[in-house]
Amino acid sequence: MTAQCHATLELAMTIHRHGARTVLYKNATTLAEGGALLTTQGENQTFGVGQGFRNRYLNPTTCQVTQTCVNGLAGGRYDGTNVRSISSGFDRTLASAAGWLQGAFPANATDTPLPAKTIPIFSIPIADDFLIRAYDNCPLFLATMNQWFQSAEFAAKENASQPLLTSLQSSLGSVPKLNNFWNVFDDLNTQRDAILTGQSSVPLTSAMQEPTWSQVVDLANWLEANRYRRSLTGNLLGGTLLNEILVRLQARRINSQPEAERIIEYSAHYPTQLSFLSALNLPANATLFNTKIPTYAAQILIELHSNRPPAISESPPGLPLSGYSWAVRMLTQDGVDTPYVPISLPCAGSTAEQLAGEGACSLDDFLAFAQPNAISTQGKWCQVCANVVMKGCVAIQFQPAVDALATYAISLNKTSNAYYNITPVAARTTTCP
Repeated sequence: MTAQCHATLELAMTIHRHGARTVLYKNATTLAEGGALLTTQGENQTFGVGQGFRNRYLNPTTCQVTQTCVNGLAGGRYDGTNVRSISSGFDRTLASAAGWLQGAFPANATDTPLPAKTIPIFSIPIADDFLIRAYDNCPLFLATMNQWFQSAEFAAKENASQPLLTSLQSSLGSVPKLNNFWNVFDDLNTQRDAILTGQSSVPLTSAMQEPTWSQVVDLANWLEANRYRRSLTGNLLGGTLLNEILVRLQARRINSQPEAERIIEYSAHYPTQLSFLSALNLPANATLFNTKIPTYAAQILIELHSNRPPAISESPPGLPLSGYSWAVRMLTQDGVDTPYVPISLPCAGSTAEQLAGEGACSLDDFLAFAQPNAISTQGKWCQVCANVVMKGCVAIQFQPAVDALATYAISLNKTSNAYYNITPVAARTTTCP
């Protein structure tokens, strides 16, 4: 099913994974991790998906064929008021954001005289990130995850996987535990990637060859897909990002700056993507990402369509573009040069699908479907995740006391008619006449 010829694409957002990187170690029980750097292959991957995004949404020569040109960016040129890039605070995501932007907005699509346009990338300190990396800052989730490691389900899977785990002893030096298997997979996968791309000349080990390699991948997919499934995470890890996306969709409908940018990039991690989908509470068969680790540079795309002709001028900020229909569509792309696959949303309807394409919902239906799972403020997230150490959570914790103190100070001021006059020499108390 394709969109109607008079549909206008008002907004396109991507939540993409970073590109290929060096090996990364994660603590099995806390998810604390070491550093990892984007590789040349990873740079090419994120640049490539950025180029693909440009061809689908920005390049008039190609996006007019698919009727997916984003309205309001003349000739697909960069416009700082209409583009926003947001990244987690790690080297690999910041570098991936920059690579994606270079693919989406090459120098000839900007006003720069330089070989590449310098486009701002907004980031959140790692320890304070409740938007992109809520998964390793949420104590309640970490406790739930560790309880799952002790469950009968987990024990049964580990027992069933013993032949594979035991076979890896010759390569690893010991039999790995299932709760630590992501580290096993990542180490093998990073080495295997380097060998297959000619960056390393050592031979593939038996664990990196078939049939063992497919079994390693399947077990890693099971572990990560289930770690971030709805029954373990609820909306704890993706609810804040879901809320921000809902705010942006509504802002575009009423042209409310500054949230009304037309192109939004989130440079993130595969747990971000899986957590976002879990927060949406999609059916298990809605997307392949519910059953596997998204490939490097994989994307989740969110589109907002309307039936207003592109030539119709914007309403004044804050006023709705009345009289038009609006629809939301979501797609996945599992890495560079792979197809865009629509997600069949539970709220999909024929009218919205006629407007925006397969799997689409009307904007109002999408909001009604998704809003109950959105977490609207950091304070609410701190509370449901039981985070009492993040700076923002600590500040919110003490806010009632601060408010009470301020109220008390105001009452004193009204009673005594005194104020504090701070001078360069000293602080003194003065009584007004």
